[in-house]
Formats: sequence, structure tokens, C-alpha cells
Amino acid sequence: MLDATAHPDEGPAGISLVRSDGRRVALVESTVGERRELGLSHLRRESDLRWTAPARWWWLVTVSDVRCLSRVREVFPVAARTCEAHGVTTPAGLPAPVTAAVPDLHWLVHRAPAQLVGHPGKLDEPATVSVTPGRGRAPADLATVAPALERWLMTGQAVRVLAKLARCRADERHLYLTVDYTGLAPDVFDALVRADGVPEEPLRERGAITHLWVAPVFGRRVLLWSHQDGWSRHEPYPAAVTG
Repeated sequence: MLDATAHPDEGPAGISLVRSDGRRVALVESTVGERRELGLSHLRRESDLRWTAPARWWWLVTVSDVRCLSRVREVFPVAARTCEAHGVTTPAGLPAPVTAAVPDLHWLVHRAPAQLVGHPGKLDEPATVSVTPGRGRAPADLATVAPALERWLMTGQAVRVLAKLARCRADERHLYLTVDYTGLAPDVFDALVRADGVPEEPLRERGAITHLWVAPVFGRRVLLWSHQDGWSRHEPYPAAVTG
């Protein structure tokens, strides 16, 4: 995508590149969200997300609306332990009085765009979480993306990363952000994963960076913003890879 080759890093940046025209590129990676959710294989789009096993069985969690991922994750340990205690493999199999007594379980069974399936024959492994395309949902709004990124760029984590880039001697300074569903507001993450096109609002220029890459998990698209060209969209991941 950059028409560049990697070179041994001579400075504080994570990766040093040289473009075909000789321009030097410093690239630093960072994450927006909980780092413990972002294993290397997932960042490479080689596997689904993993959640720490809350009980004994292996669980498969399928969600059709990324905006609900945070709440599903909160409810998941209670749901898994309750199902295992009652010997059922899905929350829908729980006795009605049990789900009625716990509002989160009632939501999970009757309203959540998610399915949980336990496998008692496979024990003590992290749950596998995947996202399937949702239907009948309102179009995602990319107008939320730039303001959310501006707020993140003012956080302590961002300040440290930008300082690292500012120390690099390079013609271009690139920041590559992998965005987890816990890192931004649900509607913002939903827009990054689902929305077509690119944001219309530019980012405020910062001397420390010339390019910002935004790569949401569960998605194959990557947004790129630069001082010179504004926003563009790229889809570098194969269609066959789970996203």
C-alpha cells in the first residue's frame, strides 16, 4: 500500500520504511481499547477474538451488532456459569424463572443480537467470539469518527505515542491504530466496521504525525488520513478471512 520496503529500525519508532522515491517513513503502532483483547493472531486477522473462560466449558459467542459487544461481554460470565450449573448449552435453555429473575439474562435471551453456545466436551479454553453481518440496521454514521479520534489523540496514551513519533527523523511519521470495540463509543466503532466511504471531517493537523491509519477489529477496511490527501479507504485483507 505504501510502495515501501522495511529497513532496520535506527530510532525510537517501531518500524522504519523507505518509499520507492527515497522518502523515509517512521511507523509506530498503538491500540485503542483493551490490549488484553488484542492478541497478535487477531491483529493479523488470523483468528476470532478470545475471551477468558468464565467457567469450564468452551463457549462460542456470535454477535450480529458490534454496538452490543461490550454488554454481551459483561453478561457472558454470568450466563455461562448459570448455563453450566443447569446443564444447558444455551441461555435459551435455562428455566424461565431463572432468566426472569436476572435482567441481564432476560435481555440476552429475548433481546440481544447474540448467540451463546457452550460445548461441555471441550473444557478450559477461552471463548471464541465472532461477528456476523447484521440486517435491518440503520446506516452507520461516519460523522462520529473524526471527533472520537480527536478526543483519543488528547489522551495520555496518545500523547506518549506522538512524542515517540516526534523524536523520529523521517520524512513521514505514521501512526497505525488498531481499534478494539472497548476503545471508542459503540456507535463510533460500529461506523468504523460497517460504514461505506470515508469521514468528511478532517483531523486537526499535528506536527508529530503526517499519517494516521485506523484499523478496527472485526473489519477488513482500514481508513487512512494524511495532511496532504485527507481521508482514504483501503481493504488489504482477503475476503475469506473472518472479519
